Amino acid sequence: MNRKNPGLRIFFVIVIMLKFIALEPLQVLAIDSLYQPAQERGRAARRIQLKDRAQGRKFVPGQIIVKLKEGAGLNDIQELNQACGVISAEQAFPPAPNPERTLQELKEELAQLSSEHERWFWQLDKDSLEYKQYMQKTERRRQALQARIKAQEDFSRHLKIRQARAPKGAKKPSLDNIYLLTIKGEKDIHSAIARYKLNPNVEYAGPNYLLKVELSGGSGNLIFSGEQKSFVAGAAKAILAVVDTGVNPDLLNGYLWRNEAEIPDNGRDDDNNGYTDDLWGWNFTLDNNEPNDYLGHGTNVAKYAVEFFEKYQGALNPLPKIEIMPLRAVVDGQVTEIAIARAIKYAADNGADVINNSYALKFIDPGKYAIPQEAFDRLKEAFDYAYAQGCVIVAGAGNATEGNAPSDVATYLPARFPEVIAVSGSDENGNRSEISNWGEKIEFTAASAGIPTTATSFAAALVSAAAALLAAKNQNLSNSVIRQIMRYTADDIGAPGKDIYFGYGRVNPQKALALDLDFYVELPQFVRGNIQLSGSAYLSENLRGNYELYLIPEAEGSSQKTIFLANSPASLKDNILGSWNTLDQQTPDGSYRLVAVLNGRDGSHFADVLDLTVDNQSQPPEFISPAAAIAVIGRPFVFEIKAVDPDDPSTPQGRLTYSLSNHPPGAVFDSRTRTLSWLPGEQDKGNYQLKFTVQDNEHNVTQDFTLATVYIKKEQLLDYEIYDYDISGDKIIWTNNSGDIYLYDLLLLDPAARKVKLWDGSGSPKYPLRLQGNNLAWQENSQLHLYNILSLEHNSLSPVSGGILFDFDLNDRYLVFTERTLPIKEEEKFKFAYYGYYLFNLRDKSTIPIEMAPARNSISLMKLNRDGIAWSDGRNGNTGDFDVYLYKLGSGEKIQLTDNPEVNEIVESSFGDKIVWTTSSRYFFDFLLNKESRFFYLYDTSSGEKKKVILAPGFYVDYSISGDKISCLDWDDYSVDIYSTELGAGFTIDAPPAGSDYALYNYDRAKIFEDRVFWLEYRWPNPYRYISMAELFFAPQIAAADKDNVAADPVITISGKNFGYRQGKDSKVIFANGASGLVQDWSNTRITCIAPESAKSLALKVVTPGGESNSVTVYGSLPGVEQISAYDAALALVQGRGALEAAGIAQHAVGL
Repeated sequence: MNRKNPGLRIFFVIVIMLKFIALEPLQVLAIDSLYQPAQERGRAARRIQLKDRAQGRKFVPGQIIVKLKEGAGLNDIQELNQACGVISAEQAFPPAPNPERTLQELKEELAQLSSEHERWFWQLDKDSLEYKQYMQKTERRRQALQARIKAQEDFSRHLKIRQARAPKGAKKPSLDNIYLLTIKGEKDIHSAIARYKLNPNVEYAGPNYLLKVELSGGSGNLIFSGEQKSFVAGAAKAILAVVDTGVNPDLLNGYLWRNEAEIPDNGRDDDNNGYTDDLWGWNFTLDNNEPNDYLGHGTNVAKYAVEFFEKYQGALNPLPKIEIMPLRAVVDGQVTEIAIARAIKYAADNGADVINNSYALKFIDPGKYAIPQEAFDRLKEAFDYAYAQGCVIVAGAGNATEGNAPSDVATYLPARFPEVIAVSGSDENGNRSEISNWGEKIEFTAASAGIPTTATSFAAALVSAAAALLAAKNQNLSNSVIRQIMRYTADDIGAPGKDIYFGYGRVNPQKALALDLDFYVELPQFVRGNIQLSGSAYLSENLRGNYELYLIPEAEGSSQKTIFLANSPASLKDNILGSWNTLDQQTPDGSYRLVAVLNGRDGSHFADVLDLTVDNQSQPPEFISPAAAIAVIGRPFVFEIKAVDPDDPSTPQGRLTYSLSNHPPGAVFDSRTRTLSWLPGEQDKGNYQLKFTVQDNEHNVTQDFTLATVYIKKEQLLDYEIYDYDISGDKIIWTNNSGDIYLYDLLLLDPAARKVKLWDGSGSPKYPLRLQGNNLAWQENSQLHLYNILSLEHNSLSPVSGGILFDFDLNDRYLVFTERTLPIKEEEKFKFAYYGYYLFNLRDKSTIPIEMAPARNSISLMKLNRDGIAWSDGRNGNTGDFDVYLYKLGSGEKIQLTDNPEVNEIVESSFGDKIVWTTSSRYFFDFLLNKESRFFYLYDTSSGEKKKVILAPGFYVDYSISGDKISCLDWDDYSVDIYSTELGAGFTIDAPPAGSDYALYNYDRAKIFEDRVFWLEYRWPNPYRYISMAELFFAPQIAAADKDNVAADPVITISGKNFGYRQGKDSKVIFANGASGLVQDWSNTRITCIAPESAKSLALKVVTPGGESNSVTVYGSLPGVEQISAYDAALALVQGRGALEAAGIAQHAVGL
């Protein structure tokens, strides 16, 4: 990326985005590509937020959020806490309340009170004042306990009803093992976090981030009508939690939620929910029991919700009881991630049916307030937790801030989360709010006569109120079905169907509450034998269609077909909907999804999905973690083994235990956390074959595991003004901002002689550079230049068709380039262009046109490998669907390698016979946020084999491939990473120190060639970026060694891997007596050498900076060395010859 003026570039891209945002999402990417240098096309969108992404990342000083692995506790990190200066460690989230346990304790207290009364009351004078006071006190205690018992019974009953709304089989994240640590102020928080991340007991660690919050909709405590209308005792109840700036309780009157199980002001946590005296909510900003509103925003949100209740609850008979639970977690300007997460969990744990979030946290921002990925993940855990408890979660889409236009809601939290209903603003006439954010994530808008809701904060309040009324009306409905009812009954405004401004339309509470629908299915997660499906599938007569039940296998590629279970009229309430016997051959053990569909005669559909597991027989566990890993010498290595068992985890068949055999020296395996920890030193270089074992009560499963070591040697090569660079073999080419081109030759021993100026730029930029062997190519203005750095021959190519040079690449035989011509019509210029494709022969200097792809197209950058040209394009202007294509140079055959309309496949790198491409969402902001960039595809042009490669969680870009290794940059921590396709494992080469400011310390443009990795590195206050290089030394392995018996000298050929692409001063072949062989030829997979005359036998090994290889013995004879026989080999072992020689003879004897 051109960093000469990155701020200007980012501004330009954002202006383009805002101007053309109404186009198809990835048309923005196409627009950007019209102005980008070729090297930047195809990934420009992902770079938009980079420059300032880490700037201004603020966090609470001295606080670290740590999640421990399952089975681990604070005692396991006690020493680390002491080393990091931890002065306090508290659970980030109190455990969920247990109303049944609290109820039992209250009943025991009531029984004890009665027992005490029976022991003491007869001793008192019945006419005395003392007796009267005692009786009054006892009665008050009894009444108070009975009231608390009733409150706990109501709470327990309400929780069960609310929990029944949860998606069946949904996996609730565990928040119990998360701790908030406070360290001494002078301690380096980033160093401490790095140490926690390396601890085998820690799942994740990070700071408690301060996040920018946006509020809208005005302030001031608005007064509304009086007490809540009377309701019948025992009628349905719904609790709406308002996570906001707090609420003024005096203005809520009868709508204020009260924690009846808590005794006022006694300084005790009476209901055991982790919060003391939380009578009507909690203040998470100050951590006290007074969630008062000093800004007015939260009170206004509650006010609109209550007005909505009063307007529409009359449609329900009997009237439900609606309560507002005030939770103060937001202040104007900034919030802590832990405050938001705690508020969400509190709402879920304490019975909220609906959680309203009328605030917006900026997730993507080209400025300094972008939410770090780790904070995003931790917040999502809390929202996933609440959704899995059955809560309906609503959020405002956010509004344009002062001086800014509305933007895509996908850039804001919590509206972006899939579990959250995102609400836009509109007026009562169905007009779009000019300040409301928009996007594919918008689900509803809301408005009501007399209730202005152009601000999304108040629109969200109305949708939350509607959801609460639906939950109160029918307590059987799941949170998913409530969502579907609101979609079905919404008034479609704006463009027909779902659109980016109004979603499914304006919520219509009258239609939603009038819909006579009852729909739920009850089923345990693990099932066996004969199963009856109970529940309701009911629609009123005017809509009544039918219901259907299907059982779908979850396993990808499963041969099992969908099983039809039921199809009946939709007229059943609380009845048997269907049945099936799991012992039938149709449903073998495994994971399934029960899909229930309720069909209306008007074409409407409602669906509910239940995840379940058929568990008739005990099944063996299965490893899901990789079978290999790479440990870097000198760095802590942590690996977590993972396995799954389809059996019920509450039974012995589903409980797993782990073990490990063949530990590397000094390695430790913790069976509780399933973690292997190791600090490999110089003496530990090598390849290790381990064996993991996982077992349940019936099965024992093992996995062979390869643990390879790598030694990394890093050095800084160039400290100059670098605009772009490329590598090939031992040569590095780079250009500066003035366009001068330099060569740096690593073969030359004298560093001063390595740098040579090849070209005087005269102030004209050369971008991009491509180097292949001795052939150098670059683009300058509209011309393409070729230069041979050996012969100094120079050629320039002008456009063939009169278009603009778009992209080029070269290999050792050809140069391929494309020219682009824009359409004449202005409205078409941002959808597609016309392309010409040309092939230049580097030997005879001829240029021929090729029919590589359609001329009318939208194309990404090309990659040329040994066999052909790979690229991605969106044909006929379809920039929302990029696919990968291959043009074979020899035959001219064109092959489409991918065809997935839901994602874009972008070619990233090509080398030899391999192509690498990545996938991303076709929608622009999902493209920016794409977490699926943690995997890529590897395609072999020789065999046609395609392989999906999954990386560790991260945000990967700048892919480069050489041999079996792929390098890339991880934008989550700005590290340079390597993946070995042979081992199926990866590792980090280098990264800026944890918590570094990206503007002051960053890495860019990683490239790999053979066993060398290069990247640009910038460290303030150095004004220039320099090129860093890391050489990778894996432990060598010998596959075979043979002697040429014809040659006069004893020439030995050794084949294997990881010998190194060149022989360094520390690389040699060692024979049994320690003498070195005379090397004739050295490559990464093959060595030829002459055995020394002093060799006692032909036992040998290869030694490199990566370690020592296995030892082998060559069959044959040397002058002065006796022929080896099986008898001699056995005798050598018995007599105990030298270890190396004996091992070699033994290996040979086996062959005899």
